[in-house]
Amino acid sequence: MPCESCPTQTGKNDWYNGNTPAATTGSTASAGSWARDMCAAPCICDAAGACYIPDAGQDPAITFYPHCPTPTTCFIAVLLSSQGQLTPVAGGAPFTSDDQFDENNDPRPVTDPQYLRAKSVGCAGCPVVTL
Repeated sequence: MPCESCPTQTGKNDWYNGNTPAATTGSTASAGSWARDMCAAPCICDAAGACYIPDAGQDPAITFYPHCPTPTTCFIAVLLSSQGQLTPVAGGAPFTSDDQFDENNDPRPVTDPQYLRAKSVGCAGCPVVTL
């Protein structure tokens, strides 16, 4: 449940205190979707410094999902809302939309280590420059 809601011209904005469910199915909690129409070189980096770019052939819809498993530990999970993948810039296994499901095709909770946790996001290539 949002802790605050505000109507907008296109619907409404909901604000959450981080107490979002680990299971995203049916949840309306998100920090928004990443519209990359005007984003020249999109990049997502995680806390370990690994950076990912959307695959040009299968450019997925990306939603950011805030979650706090404890009152002092929070992260932003990257949800791929359509088929596609994020490819690691330094090589290695991509993060795919299929990674969000277990062997029974049930959605994994965002606390599962399969999920990418975003630390920084940008549109000027990788790594994302932060101040």
